[in-house]
Amino acid sequence: MRLTGDPPLSWSRPDLLGEGQDAFRRGRFQTARALWKAEALASSQYSRDWIEGLAFVATGFREHEGDRPVAAERLLTKGLKRLHSAPHRLDSVDVAAVRHAAAVLRAALRRGDPVSPWQIAAAPAT
Repeated sequence: MRLTGDPPLSWSRPDLLGEGQDAFRRGRFQTARALWKAEALASSQYSRDWIEGLAFVATGFREHEGDRPVAAERLLTKGLKRLHSAPHRLDSVDVAAVRHAAAVLRAALRRGDPVSPWQIAAAPAT
């Protein structure tokens, strides 16, 4: 029995993957990591490894932002390993762009080059 004449409420699942990519591109790496980790918890094993790879990349960027290059390189490597077999797009995420950003930052860390994680994350994949 309905008490009002209002239509029933409908619920749609939030796009945590897309929101995570938006946060990543804006340099909000901790937020991106949290969104991607939350999505990984609700995902099938099939895509969970890829989504966890995205979270590792975001954490690597956060570690670099915190001036922890060794931890950043380790996490970027871990993320890239999980994203190796991922498709170029996973739902609303441009995985290729995240993978490219991770590879660019990791290469710069290995060379000892000073780089801005925010510029790398915001740049389109080439």
